[in-house]
Amino acid sequence: MSIIFNIVFGIIISYIFITQIGPYDFKRYYDYWTLDKKGIIYPADNEEVRSLGHDFLIPLQGIFNLRKTKFVSYKQIKSIEISVNLYEYDPNKTVTVRGGSAIIASTMIENFDFLLTTADGQKISLKLNQFYWKSSQERKILNTIISFFKRKNLIFVDKQGIAKLIREDDGSSLTHKLYKLRDQEHMQSN
Repeated sequence: MSIIFNIVFGIIISYIFITQIGPYDFKRYYDYWTLDKKGIIYPADNEEVRSLGHDFLIPLQGIFNLRKTKFVSYKQIKSIEISVNLYEYDPNKTVTVRGGSAIIASTMIENFDFLLTTADGQKISLKLNQFYWKSSQERKILNTIISFFKRKNLIFVDKQGIAKLIREDDGSSLTHKLYKLRDQEHMQSN
């Protein structure tokens, strides 16, 4: 009986390590969204109501294509805001025990999203975190997606100037540029 327990326990620990702690985001298989001629198909789950157990199962649901989706037409969308949720401090300026910056030593990344607001006030978050990987398809086409949204009959909000930074993408860190801009604005206001 203890052998079975050890095997099951080992499988669970391995699963947690690979899907939750490892450097690859397996939730990507669940959280992706797609553009359609008439609207956007996105994951049905609202991230605000996800539980720890649900986050544990998301990689399996994504890999085995068990995810549930919803559809919102472009006519229903009132506005789209693009934003990076920056930390209160710039991790690039923090030094770790091992040396180097905290952002390099961390697997945590700032949330990068499109936040859609529908005509009836519903909020829909579309994840853009895959943009952070330099060779990702998302990074290659995000500027085109932004241009597509700007041509639609809706309000496009970009308080951080992200669209310009993406259009001028030189391969460097988007978040590093945003922290630098925020620090400059803060210094000018003081």
